[in-house]
Order: sequence, then C-alpha cells, then structure tokens
Amino acid sequence: MSKILVIDDGESIRDLISGLLTNAGHDVVTAKDGEEGLKRFNESYFDLVITDLVMPKCNGDEVARHVHNAGRKIPVVGITATPWEVDQNYFDVVIEKPFTLEEFTECIKSIIQDGKSVYGGPEISHPRSLYSVGDTSDSKEYQFVETISRMFVHLLRR
Repeated sequence: MSKILVIDDGESIRDLISGLLTNAGHDVVTAKDGEEGLKRFNESYFDLVITDLVMPKCNGDEVARHVHNAGRKIPVVGITATPWEVDQNYFDVVIEKPFTLEEFTECIKSIIQDGKSVYGGPEISHPRSLYSVGDTSDSKEYQFVETISRMFVHLLRR
C-alpha cells in the first residue's frame, strides 16, 4: 500500500490515525510536531502527508509549504479545528475536527486511489472540509477523540 507520514502533536490523535491507517495496510511513520515531521519527510519518500495545523516548533502550514517546495508532488492533508487559519495554497484537502472515522477513511482512500495532488494530479481549486456534528459543550478535540475512539473500537470488533 502507501507510505504515509502522520504529523500531530496530540498523541492520542496521532496514535488513532496511525492505527487506522496501519490496519488498512499502509506503512505509517509518525512525528510529534512539525519539526520532527520535516526531518522524517527529508529522510524518506512518502506517498501522502497528513498534518495537524496548530503545533509547536513548526506548524502545518510550514510543513505543507516544505512538502510543496520539495517538488515531489505529494498530496498533503491538513487536519484542524480551525480551518479558517489554513493557508489553502499548499493543501490538497483540509479536514475539520471533529470528523468520523468513516469520513476520514473515505477521504484518504480517495486521495490514494485517485492520486489527487494539486501539484501533479487533477487540480483542486479549494480544499474540501469534512464536518461532523457534535455536542458543542465539549471541546472539538475531545469530540474528535471520543468519536474516533468509539468507531475504532467498533471496527476492531468486526
């Protein structure tokens, strides 16, 4: 399958995404922040980069810009609770937290199967955002982790 770099400073989110993609047969490399993500990116070749946007040391916009400037034509997926802060010029897709595992899986599957890339594949004029409805009394990160955890357990029981 594909080799995917997952960059997120949230350990639980990073582990859940990594586990989901690994169970789907992908080779996954993780990084705990943008700085580590850039180091891993420069050391290897990846078919896809998935990055959080708001991180210490080096944010997701900087990661996406670096991937684009590397000239490797690799799609970049941004995940964020604040999509209005995204520099849309460097992302193929932006997924808004919270989202369901099904939405996430379908989005990643579509990118890998279609080879979608703003920098080499069919042009995407605006990144897509995926939305999920949740109880607004809790934080979006909590909703995301709660939703993805329940769905991950459900998938493992199948």
